[in-house]
Amino acid sequence: MRMGTRAWVAVVVMMIGPAAWMRSGADGWIDSGARASRHAAALDARLAAGVDIDAFGTGNTRFDGEWAFASAVMAALANAQIGAAHPAEREACAERAARAVDLLLDPDLRAFDTAAWGTDMLNLGARHEHAVLGYLALALGAERLLDPAGPHADLHDRVVAALTARLGTSNSLLATYPGEGYPVDNAAVLGAIGLHARATGRPVPAAATARVRRLMAEHADPDGLLVQAADPRSGAPVDMARGSGTTLAAYFLGFVDPEASRALAYGARRELSKSLLGFGGMREFRDGVERGGDIDSGPLLFGVGVSPTGFAVGAARRVGDRRWARELWATTQLFGVPHRGRFVTGGPLGDAIMLAMLTAEEV
Repeated sequence: MRMGTRAWVAVVVMMIGPAAWMRSGADGWIDSGARASRHAAALDARLAAGVDIDAFGTGNTRFDGEWAFASAVMAALANAQIGAAHPAEREACAERAARAVDLLLDPDLRAFDTAAWGTDMLNLGARHEHAVLGYLALALGAERLLDPAGPHADLHDRVVAALTARLGTSNSLLATYPGEGYPVDNAAVLGAIGLHARATGRPVPAAATARVRRLMAEHADPDGLLVQAADPRSGAPVDMARGSGTTLAAYFLGFVDPEASRALAYGARRELSKSLLGFGGMREFRDGVERGGDIDSGPLLFGVGVSPTGFAVGAARRVGDRRWARELWATTQLFGVPHRGRFVTGGPLGDAIMLAMLTAEEV
């Protein structure tokens, strides 16, 4: 019995020590502009070498395209956050954000969306909703925040005007693809409109404010979790509330409605967070739901998902909960394997997402 007890004590000590060391590194990301900027520069070089859509290897052309597209979007957002928080890094961050936007303006990087709708999302007069356009608008807003007179300012205005006009639909959601509605993608649209208002010094349009209220009323459960998918016309749920969509939406809504952002972040923390020996994680599903991982959640280990845990770093930052952020950071370090300015195991998408989440601003 004594040997068994000693063995367990040894295991606990072995876990607590690394967790404490890993948590201590979180403040380096939260407070050090130079460190975050070095990581952003490494990511910029990684993207500049070429975004190979086929290299994502999900087995699905659409998902491969989404992941490549999102890599550039998250890179732009990360640079905006670093540059806004650290003036000494602003110029370099603005240049990197502009390069990320240039990647998104390559039609090949938007081909996954074009294939679904039959028209490019930048055909702004087309009668299609293209909720993915919100992600492009976020990247444009990131660049504009750092450089108000930047090369894509006119396009930014036109894209956000088109998105704002589409909010006038009577449908519950803007469709991501024909017949498919995802509340988190609508949160990206609304966040992009809010970021445009901030970058241009204008008020948030009333249509966007009303849509945030509708999104929360129709698609957020009473416990603060966001439904993952719904019929875009009626709003009827197609999938249950989940951690990945809730935590990412909490990040996006921080650009437009702090109260809604905090509601989702606190809901996710309350209902889905797990902590063991200083390592934090987020379940994809509520307790009692037995489902495997998928493209949204990533792999699940005892119900804890890669995606909800990573996105929750941004949610924790939004609400200023450093303890929660530190615990989540310890886990992302353990499994993301940061090395020489990049997260080794996440590929360019994981690298960009973590940089964006780690530098998210408090609302």
